[in-house]
Amino acid sequence: MRRFIAVAGTATALTAVFASSAAAATGWRITATHANAALRAVATVSAKDAWAVGGETVSGKNRALVRHWNGKTWKKVAVPAALKGIYLDHVAASSGTNVWVTGTDGRDKAYSLRWDGKKWHTGPTHTTYEPGGDAVAAIGKKDVWLLGRGTNDLAAGHARHFDGKHWKTVSVPGSVSDVSAVSSRDIWAIGLVRGKNGYEAAVTHWNGKTWRRVSTGTEDVMYDSVRALGAKNVWVSGSMGGKVLHWNGKKWAALSPGHGVGLVGALASDGAKGLWAVADGTRLLRYHAGHWSVSVLPQRAGHTTRIEALAQVKGTTSVWGVGVLTVAKGDDDVEQADVTVKYGR
Repeated sequence: MRRFIAVAGTATALTAVFASSAAAATGWRITATHANAALRAVATVSAKDAWAVGGETVSGKNRALVRHWNGKTWKKVAVPAALKGIYLDHVAASSGTNVWVTGTDGRDKAYSLRWDGKKWHTGPTHTTYEPGGDAVAAIGKKDVWLLGRGTNDLAAGHARHFDGKHWKTVSVPGSVSDVSAVSSRDIWAIGLVRGKNGYEAAVTHWNGKTWRRVSTGTEDVMYDSVRALGAKNVWVSGSMGGKVLHWNGKKWAALSPGHGVGLVGALASDGAKGLWAVADGTRLLRYHAGHWSVSVLPQRAGHTTRIEALAQVKGTTSVWGVGVLTVAKGDDDVEQADVTVKYGR
């Protein structure tokens, strides 16, 4: 099994290799790469407003990384000086004036930040069991959720809700690693709970009043991503032998994409009543009209493109993907640069 190692490379030597790509307007293509960086999450507001977050190495030090798409190019957005050292791994946005990012300082402190269209505001912080920023659902300016891990163990949940004025701690069955909202009263999350035989993967649901665990029949796995596209259209991926779980409003079904897929990761709507999914980190699956197809990710010479997050551009069939470019060194895959890919215009 390969390990992934993030290292500081030589930016000067990589600049020519990792120049931004202006490829065809359709299909998947690389739009930008930057040396000594990694992107972990992406969110969209519109075709001219998208956000990607992660981390970079500057002069040997780890720094928070935020990039913003303005419709023409990705530009770096500085974070408050006091939080430069945190590593960002989640982003959500309901509008250009309500953008939330979360991350940790690499030890036991989780942070949150809100972009109001002009500047950053520091949100709640808390102590977490191990490094990992809170999953965030930004439904509106008066409806934001931060969900993650508590301080006791991996299955200790931590959830807070913002109503526009105050934060309220809310009980949650277990820890949360990803969240996706249909509406204020229909939110889905994945994470861990403590079961009879130790930790168990869990899907939880918010019905407007309480968070409750929902049985899928496949708890002896690890979940990776959840995407709620509608009240009767919820998808969950993870280590399920290449299968994907689908909720139709009444029951769960395990679907097999085929194509030799071993692990399904990040999920996103395709904007046409279907789904995009990352397969084994290096390919893209599409579920459309009841059928699965597979796409090969665009590559740079000598490097492997690995995608960690997807986000549909609202109201379109375009999709952004972010991740890293890696090179193989023995049994390790070493991260060299961040990468942004796009499908459609």
